[in-house]
Amino acid sequence: MDFEKITDNCYALFNGVNTTAFILPSQVVMIDAGARRPPIEMQAVRRQIESLASQPVKTVILTHFHSDHTHSLPFYSDCTIIASTRLAKHLHDAKRKTLPGFPVVAPTKLFEDSLELQEGTVRLVIRRTGGHTDDSSYIFCSKERVLVAGDNLMPGYPWGGKGSSLHQWIRALQEYLTLDLDTIIPGHGPLMTKTFVQDRLAFMLKVQATMQECISQGKSEKEVLAAADAISYQKPLSPQAKPQVLRRWYKNWEHQ
Repeated sequence: MDFEKITDNCYALFNGVNTTAFILPSQVVMIDAGARRPPIEMQAVRRQIESLASQPVKTVILTHFHSDHTHSLPFYSDCTIIASTRLAKHLHDAKRKTLPGFPVVAPTKLFEDSLELQEGTVRLVIRRTGGHTDDSSYIFCSKERVLVAGDNLMPGYPWGGKGSSLHQWIRALQEYLTLDLDTIIPGHGPLMTKTFVQDRLAFMLKVQATMQECISQGKSEKEVLAAADAISYQKPLSPQAKPQVLRRWYKNWEHQ
């Protein structure tokens, strides 16, 4: 379980759920806290990046509220925890149990739609776009030309949890393509490039157009979902994932 060097001042831990670290002049900024693991493992993660950076971890930025990205927050209770107001509400409402003997840790610095964190010549832009969830955010470091996309990008069929929006997801991917970047760190899986984003975007636009056409023709929900299901793309994580996300996306149209 070792961090890999992405650029001079960016490291990532690919351990099922990806965790990213940006090294700023006076601190390490972690993106996502990681899944629930034995305390000794999570303590080792923090010690390792602090040793590599010769700097303490002082800030953690959360991409979305799902537990595999937030469960290890207790190991960063002394840090500033940055999250969108929507993410903070979801965490509060979830009322998840923490590790025995560890405190419940909530975000301490909130933003609505965007926030910038700058130190010296390093600037991190944090933007809530929605997509995978309604609180999904990305973090972009222009100096390192690195985008941390959270679960808006991951291998396989694009699964979206509660609050997933096809329209917001499309806009998020379009925004990614405007950024001057070399490397994309997804929420899960290996490093990505803009080519993956373009492919994912083309698929989502096709689903959107298909649903829109079917709805304009007065077709039933069952017919709309069948037409979208017929669009070929990557294999879903589970048999239930594809119908779940297509139904959620179909429901988006009721609010447009």
